[in-house]
Amino acid sequence: MKNITVLSSGLWGTVLTRLLSENGYLVKIWNTQANNDNDQLINNDRITISSSLEDVLSDNTDIIVLAVSIDDLRSVCEQANDYIKKNNVIIVHTVKGLEKDSNLRASEVIAQTMTTVQEEDVVSLVGPGYSQNLINHDMTLLTAASDNLFNAQQIQKIFSNEYLRVYADDDLVGVELAAALKNVISLSIGIANGLDYSSNTIAALITRGLSEMARFGQAFGANPITFSGLASVGDLFLTTLEKKSRNWIIGYKIGKNKNIEEILADKQHLPEGISTVKAVYELSNERNIDMPITQAIYDLLYNRIELNQVIDNLINREEKLEFK
Repeated sequence: MKNITVLSSGLWGTVLTRLLSENGYLVKIWNTQANNDNDQLINNDRITISSSLEDVLSDNTDIIVLAVSIDDLRSVCEQANDYIKKNNVIIVHTVKGLEKDSNLRASEVIAQTMTTVQEEDVVSLVGPGYSQNLINHDMTLLTAASDNLFNAQQIQKIFSNEYLRVYADDDLVGVELAAALKNVISLSIGIANGLDYSSNTIAALITRGLSEMARFGQAFGANPITFSGLASVGDLFLTTLEKKSRNWIIGYKIGKNKNIEEILADKQHLPEGISTVKAVYELSNERNIDMPITQAIYDLLYNRIELNQVIDNLINREEKLEFK
C-alpha cells in the first residue's frame, strides 16, 4: 500500500484526498488554514490533516500530490524539499500554467527545486474536472502524463475508481503545455461571451485556439495528438459549457467592459491564465511561432490596446490556408 501525502489548502486537493481515501489509501494532507471549511469533506479515519510539513512528509512517503497553483508551486516545493529524504518519490501535480518570469513548466520547477526528484519522477494529473462535480461523484476523466510511462500508469491505477477514469500518457511536455495554453483560450472565450458574441465565434475560438495550442506544443517537442485530448479539448469544452473557470470569469468581465487595471490589481484572485499569456507570448516570440489569439490577449492585457482594436487586428489578419 502506497503512502500518499497531498500538499494543498484548496478545494481540489481536498477532493483528491477524499477520493484517494475512498480508494482505500491512507492519506496525509498538509492544510495551512486552520478550521478550513473543506475539512468536513475529509473527516474520516483514513486521512490525517496537519499544518506541519514535517508531520505529513515522512521517510516512507511514496507519492506526493501537489495541488497548488503555479504561483505557489516553487515556494511549496522549496519548503517540502527539506523533508524529502528518499529517491524515487513520485510527484503528482495538478498545475495548469507556466511559471511567471521563468516561463517554466511545472515539472521543470519541481525538478529544479526538489533535490531528490528528476523530471521523470513527475506526473501531471489534469483534464476536465471541477471540484464540486467530483464531490458529487459525477463521472470524470483525467490524464496522467509522465516522461516515465510506468509512473503515469501507477497513478492511473491509484486514482481510478467507479466515477473517475484516468488515462495514462507519456507526453508530459504536451499535457503540461495543453493545460497551460487552455487557460489563454478560456480567457478569449470569456471575453467573447461577455461581448455577447454568438456560438459561431465561440466555435471559431475553440477550433483556432486548439490549432494554436498544437502548433506551440510541436515547437517544444510535444505530440500534436495530445492537443486533441482531455487536457486540451476536454478542458476547453468544460470551460465553454460550465462557465465556472476563473479564466473564463475574468475574460467575461473584460468583455463586459470591466476596467483591466482593476482586474490586474487584484493579485489574490488572478487566474493562472493571466501570467501564462505573458509566458506563452514571450516563448512564441523566441521561437517565431504564430499565436494570433495569444497575441490578441497579450495586447489587451499588457499593451493596453483597446478591445475593439484587438478584435479588429485579429479578424483582419492576412488571409492564410487553414492547415498551413
